[in-house]
Amino acid sequence: MKKGIVSTPQAFLFESREAALKKKKGFDGGITDELFYGWDVSVLEEEKDILLVRTFYGYEGYIRKSKISKTEKPEQKKQKGSSAASREGFEAVIVAPYADVLQVPRVQGKILISLLRGSLITIGSDQKENGYLTVLLQDGKKGYLPAVFLRTIQEIEGEQLWKIESQQLLEIQEKQLRENIVRVAETYLGTQYRWGGKSPLGIDCSGLAFMSYFLNGIIIYRDAEIREDYPIREISADQLKKGDLLYFPGHVAIYIGEDRFIHSTGHSESFGCVYGSFRKGDPGYREDLKNALLKCGSYFK
Repeated sequence: MKKGIVSTPQAFLFESREAALKKKKGFDGGITDELFYGWDVSVLEEEKDILLVRTFYGYEGYIRKSKISKTEKPEQKKQKGSSAASREGFEAVIVAPYADVLQVPRVQGKILISLLRGSLITIGSDQKENGYLTVLLQDGKKGYLPAVFLRTIQEIEGEQLWKIESQQLLEIQEKQLRENIVRVAETYLGTQYRWGGKSPLGIDCSGLAFMSYFLNGIIIYRDAEIREDYPIREISADQLKKGDLLYFPGHVAIYIGEDRFIHSTGHSESFGCVYGSFRKGDPGYREDLKNALLKCGSYFK
């Protein structure tokens, strides 16, 4: 099976060939997901201008061929057990909302490409220069990003699971990981609602849940449902803790405790990522969601 790599800052996944080619009639744009620079896909079908692909997290859809490169990623040293202090050749995830890759390690440098949070890029050298790290772009060019914008990652035993810095995911205390999931979700507060979006430029409900877990090393299903082969299991409402998930018909939210949650919603009074509540009188109170709760889910045992 052919592999591809997203070579543009963002690329949308569509439900059909017609939607990807912008030939779909009606007002529905047909977008189902958003991919970022450096993300791997498997090519299932190939046509002149369109590819049917499967993402590394198991989501399928159609994408314009111009968004995908078939070239290999820059050479990486995949040394198991390497420490964060020796990061040369390792992939990294961009955690800043938006990051300019510069031609030189100075703020005045020419912008080579601007990348969104969640993009994957290879670190070319572990030596900092003016607070910048050298990164390798897919076209072979070298660029520079502030080190504080990056977190190193690597595959764990071949599973679709990432780890942040040198810290083993399974060794992070549950309480801290729950806090981290909510903290990532809060970085999207104020972001507009965008159907199929997963970026600080626009995000939907399941995109928010996915990115909040992804940036903490966990791959969950991208849509608003619990599926087998993904690490979210159903729990009862009285078991809910911070960082767990709330599922409604066609909607998902991240629980933050005390009957409150964070979600991205197209509701007429929000149109974006906001706090919500089941408690009457609270800002963001949503009686409709309180009455529509279908199930609750948790990553934690």
